[in-house]
Amino acid sequence: MAVEAGHGPRGYRSSQARARKLVGETSKIAWTDATINFWMGCTKVSPACDHCYAEAWGKRSGMVKWGAGQPRRKSKSAIKTAFKLERQAIREGRRIRVFTNSLADFFDKEVPEVWRDEAMAVIALTPHLDWLVLTKRQKVMSDYLAFGSTYQDRCNAIGEQVLNLSDDYVLLSHALPLRNMRLGVTVESQDMAELRLPALKNMAGQGWKTFVSYEPALGPVKWWPFLDPEGLFGGCIQWVIVGGESGHHARTFDLQWARDTRDACKRAGVPFFMKQLGTAASDPHNGLAGKGLKVPAEAAPLIGRRLADPAGADPAEWPADLRIQQFPEAA
Repeated sequence: MAVEAGHGPRGYRSSQARARKLVGETSKIAWTDATINFWMGCTKVSPACDHCYAEAWGKRSGMVKWGAGQPRRKSKSAIKTAFKLERQAIREGRRIRVFTNSLADFFDKEVPEVWRDEAMAVIALTPHLDWLVLTKRQKVMSDYLAFGSTYQDRCNAIGEQVLNLSDDYVLLSHALPLRNMRLGVTVESQDMAELRLPALKNMAGQGWKTFVSYEPALGPVKWWPFLDPEGLFGGCIQWVIVGGESGHHARTFDLQWARDTRDACKRAGVPFFMKQLGTAASDPHNGLAGKGLKVPAEAAPLIGRRLADPAGADPAEWPADLRIQQFPEAA
């Protein structure tokens, strides 16, 4: 189901204003410069979604309801904001990283494909922006971008949207994969690594740039089989972002998981980005705990210091060996 932004009940205007603020502003997310949401709304699909910040935002703002069958709400300002950022990047002589969608999933199967085609056209028309597309729906991603009998149809559909947006640009059939678009999957656990990374391998094999978000990290992951450039997966991961869960219901994040990930990335020569330690970070060997980590009374004396930042997002508070925020090469 789909609804255009602005076709809401009386009293909706203030919520729209709040939504516009979330489209294209300088982002608080450490690994991007800006966020753009072509639409809003989603459905929970895995344990990483249990305490979804976007769903909580939807409830507070009244903008959109979460869940299967609920209308997704299309933004009216996203395209304008994207072209504004493109002009800014050209004017300033730099590339700007843009995360889409922070309040939805780009490959949500309940979103009309014409919306996705239009978003792809916008990405094609903004070559000075580096777009980061993160999904938990690896099958929809694979089906949408697959080489094969539908590939030319997909190129043509995106091309039609390009021509709707611009008179002087034609998307050719060989324009996919887009040079300025990086595809990522969320991997919160070993189970999700085994489920989602084969699809990322296929995308890398087709020439797409890739990344992984290990956030919220909910368990250890054996990264090397996926990072090993000589292994079965051929080094399909080109960037790894790591973060513990934040919020009142945050689950424990053992910092050894982050260290193991860091070491695997270093071995493979893959950029590693430590985003945040989370609310419930646990580092018993160094006597460090997140602000909200709950421990038994008998273990309390083992905590020498708690993080002051509620999300554990201040690198100055982190162990020195985890103060690493590397980026992949830009387009």
